[in-house]
Amino acid sequence: MRSRLFVVNVLFAVALASCVNMGPDPYGEDIKAPTLTIMETTGSKESLEVTFGASLSGGITKEDCGFYLSLDETFATSEKVKATGIDKTGKFTYARMLNNYDGKWYCKAYASNGRIEITSSVTSYTVKPFSTYVSATVPDFKSGIGDEAVVEFSVTAVWGVSLSECGVCYGTDKSSLSIEHDHISAGSSTGTHTVTITGLKVGQEYFVCSYAREGENVVYSQACSFVVISAPEIKTSSPTQIESSSAVCGGYDIISKGSEITGKGVVWGTSHNPDVEKTYSKSAGSGSEPFSCTLSGLKPVTTYYVRAYAKNKVGIGYGEEITFTTLPIYVSGVELNKTSITITEGDNYTLSASVKPSDATDKSVNWSSSNTSVATVDQSGKVTAVKAGSATITVTTTDGGYTATCNVTVKKRVEDEDGGNEDYDEEVIEW
Repeated sequence: MRSRLFVVNVLFAVALASCVNMGPDPYGEDIKAPTLTIMETTGSKESLEVTFGASLSGGITKEDCGFYLSLDETFATSEKVKATGIDKTGKFTYARMLNNYDGKWYCKAYASNGRIEITSSVTSYTVKPFSTYVSATVPDFKSGIGDEAVVEFSVTAVWGVSLSECGVCYGTDKSSLSIEHDHISAGSSTGTHTVTITGLKVGQEYFVCSYAREGENVVYSQACSFVVISAPEIKTSSPTQIESSSAVCGGYDIISKGSEITGKGVVWGTSHNPDVEKTYSKSAGSGSEPFSCTLSGLKPVTTYYVRAYAKNKVGIGYGEEITFTTLPIYVSGVELNKTSITITEGDNYTLSASVKPSDATDKSVNWSSSNTSVATVDQSGKVTAVKAGSATITVTTTDGGYTATCNVTVKKRVEDEDGGNEDYDEEVIEW
């Protein structure tokens, strides 16, 4: 325990006009009870001034008087201070270390001729509490994000008190704040200090106070409370109702992390880690309730990356990334530009197939002939007449197996009178 230094100024009045006789006076000694006063001394600590007087006879000199100091009113244990080195004004200075705050000191004067000692009545002085000399301000909560909080406080000390430590105490129980529990030291200097408290739980209310001490003497400030916050947490729900141009996705298990949820929704794109700033997003309002959104305007047979998000005043929290692929636009039918044609041996005709809908993902088709000895067809729809007869050309979609047909009649080619070829009959193409 550090001690307090008190300076005792003792003023003797060798000849007093009015002395109080404190007991038998066979030698004529008179001694006046001491008076205790407190004064501030510039540049030093608090000073204790003791003033008493004695009218001395019977061979008593100035050096044969002084006073007793004790923390015990009965003076069972005391310190005897003999007045020495008295200057011509009758004053001398006595310096000692008082080892307590908020303690009561008792004082009585004495005088002795070597055989008999007489004492005065007892006076007392109570040393001020430690908090009179040292103060610590209520911490100012600066910020609290994630598992950290920053607080600021100030410490002042007067009359030369030298601090051994100052800092903050913190915890979830206001009544248990002390240096015996969780605390962080900020050094031993007075002035303003900034302390970072770590290892905190997001969303938990904490209490914090500042402290300053000199040895075992400790002063605490009032406590304040704070809650550390962070960006919210959220989980992404699996996409459902996936179509060629839309899907449904959302979020759930939203944790606010100490701050109100001001926005939520989903973000998506064709690359990893979509966010609200750079990719598509769909808002679902605010609050911590689960939600779902319809993602529209998607491209068929395209892989998308989607994440749910939630906002609070700290920032944005994203859920895990989920991947899905949109469906194709399925074929619903096919049509040919001709349902029947008549062509001459050796000639050809190209059929045209129209797949429905026009934006179907897979428009590929396969062509076939029911009688390749009469007419053949290639995969571009080109029909070639082989010999007279009938055949059916069929087009079949790869997606869905939808079909359309065209009846082909091949007529015989004959030579004319000039040796050229003459069609057996006029080509007929039926629409």
